[in-house]
Amino acid sequence: MSTHKINFSKGEVPELSWWDNLIIPKFNHFKNLELKILKVDSIVCKNEKGQVINTARSLGVNKVNAGNIRENLLAKGVNTDYIPGVVIRDTLEMVDGFTRQSVLDELEQSEWVYVVGDLAKGSTIEDAKDELGLGLNDHDPSLKSDNADFRSRLRGWIERQDDYDPEAENPSIPTFKECKDWVNAISHSFTQETVSRIVSETINGVETDFSMEAFDKVSAKQRGAKLLNLKKSDVLTFDNKSGASFDRCFIDLIKHYDKYNQFPVVVGFTNRTPSKDALSARIKMKKMVDSYNTTIRSMFKEYRAAEKRGDSAEFEVIKLKGFLPQIIDGEDADELVTV
Repeated sequence: MSTHKINFSKGEVPELSWWDNLIIPKFNHFKNLELKILKVDSIVCKNEKGQVINTARSLGVNKVNAGNIRENLLAKGVNTDYIPGVVIRDTLEMVDGFTRQSVLDELEQSEWVYVVGDLAKGSTIEDAKDELGLGLNDHDPSLKSDNADFRSRLRGWIERQDDYDPEAENPSIPTFKECKDWVNAISHSFTQETVSRIVSETINGVETDFSMEAFDKVSAKQRGAKLLNLKKSDVLTFDNKSGASFDRCFIDLIKHYDKYNQFPVVVGFTNRTPSKDALSARIKMKKMVDSYNTTIRSMFKEYRAAEKRGDSAEFEVIKLKGFLPQIIDGEDADELVTV
């Protein structure tokens, strides 16, 4: 590992020679690459509020990772085994290295080393962000691009295709194979099974926009309450994905009963599901609810039986036996702790 200490408080600037042994990969969408020292505040990477925004990632700049990078830079110095931030030569718009840029901005660093290059003929900055922003990890510690990052950028690529028309009755979108080839053209560590899942979820999401009204947990609750002429507080919702799962809804139902001594109504909605799959998704969701209701009825029967025996006060669904011993030298490691 090649590291060089630098005193940020004194405004020291890295030297280009530190990267003499760095091998810069070849890219399809970015050419004529060279290292240059540029003013940090000249890099175009902020929104109208002056915040560094990582447009290559689905969730923007990761604050936890930014903090890790800051500590690493201050404690260990500059790691020149990694590619510095990447910018376009004529506009200085950032393509990759947003998180590190946010750290440099926070440290009020005046100048830094960047990879400068030109967009390849026929390529856009979005193409370059797809290739570099997802495929590179140019900092230590690194934060790999995840599934959400690839889904977000793949969706953008789909929407940039010339024959993509969201206003058309049946909009043309790239095929599954074309989307899979796009993902595999970018450096990643996913299995092909994961790649297929990323592509399927993205295509489903695009198709859903044309055929289905989208809801989240809050908007579904509002619509359900309006349709049923109820207060929003008396309606719970769940979907067929993990964002508002039925398990979470069931816990909310128990909390609602504990608070109001009444059962709320429940409304389901589909999430990222094309219209052609809506019926099967709803049937599956109803079967799950039916199964839970059957189980709960069985539990009530057991409670009524306990009442008849005079044991209702001791009846428990959640049979908490205790807590694992965790206090070293303070608790018996062979016994559960009871309170």
